[in-house]
Amino acid sequence: MSDIVNYNEQTFESIKHINENGQEFWYARELQIALDYSQWRRFNETIERTKTACKKSGNDIDEHFAEVGKTIEMPKNAHKEIQDYELSRYACYLIVMNGDSRKEVIAVGQTYFAVKTRQESSGKKSNAEFLKWFEPIVTALKDLGGRANPKDARDRIATNLNLSKEEIHETRGKTQINKFANEVAFAKNYLAYEGIIDKSERGIWALTEKGMNCEMTEQYASDIFQKWVKIFKNRRDEKNPDEAEDSQVH
Repeated sequence: MSDIVNYNEQTFESIKHINENGQEFWYARELQIALDYSQWRRFNETIERTKTACKKSGNDIDEHFAEVGKTIEMPKNAHKEIQDYELSRYACYLIVMNGDSRKEVIAVGQTYFAVKTRQESSGKKSNAEFLKWFEPIVTALKDLGGRANPKDARDRIATNLNLSKEEIHETRGKTQINKFANEVAFAKNYLAYEGIIDKSERGIWALTEKGMNCEMTEQYASDIFQKWVKIFKNRRDEKNPDEAEDSQVH
């Protein structure tokens, strides 16, 4: 968690743009670089998956992913038209939620883009996809006597939910990371932040007394996520008060 706190929001704040209507947006090409994607093709694959998630959540794709063209200079005074998008904060939020949880920049992006989206509003549930694993993780660990290694925990989740082989082995991104394992890892991290899981023993996820006694619901999972993204933001603001003040001017 300390690694996350030490990151700087300026990675994303510095590439934010404001249109003529005063609305903030991010260019996909610039976000690609910030998130350490070396190839546009790979990043665009993530965008296409994210569009599907946006549509499933009942949002207008064109509102959050405005396709625009850019002209770049080529050798011998030639020019080339390339694809780009103007992304809303919510679109960026969905993109980082589909990123590789092992990359610190992804974790920072989750916090940065989540804090000000409408999912954060009090009393509303977050649409973060990995929240669906909070309850299955707690249930699986209870089934396994309160503690297990990550593989056994995932296997129990798969059994309890009767997941298909396709769901278990689905990969994404340029590194072909396992989607199921990646999202479960995200969920486990937030359960640990909340004191529901104790991960102090290397390679073991253990329910605390709080975890053994808790009843995990969709709203509770959403509340935990929203609570901790706020905490991370406040800690960074306290560490960099001048930058926090600058970010509020926009």
